Amino acid sequence: MSERTSPSAVETAIHQEVDFKASPERVYEALLDEQQFSALTGATAQIYREAGGAFKLFGGRVIGRNVELVANRRIVQAWRVEKWPPGVYAIARFELSAQGAGTRLVFDETGCPLEEREAHYDNWPRLYWDPLRRYLDS
Repeated sequence: MSERTSPSAVETAIHQEVDFKASPERVYEALLDEQQFSALTGATAQIYREAGGAFKLFGGRVIGRNVELVANRRIVQAWRVEKWPPGVYAIARFELSAQGAGTRLVFDETGCPLEEREAHYDNWPRLYWDPLRRYLDS
């Protein structure tokens, strides 16, 4: 991981940049294909792969909708953790760009409840980037 903006430094956003050895196409598919996402996280996922399509991740603990999808380049999702107050959603933006034979993923999250921000800052690498890297490298 090349950069992580600490939640204490920027309270309104989380910014992380991660490099993968796989192509943008492969990273995009792993994040949006429910079978691949389930395999990399070890929990069930349901993902409807169109703008406006709903998803349930981590066995339904995270739910939301795909706001914008640009094949192999961008995923924007409105999502929420089941324990958040009703109507509270964060926006998660995944920007993918080729970097040699690999991918640079630039991630930004806004709208996470302030009391959850520290956990989210640490959970993205633990629940997304590290498992994704292991999955793509296998």
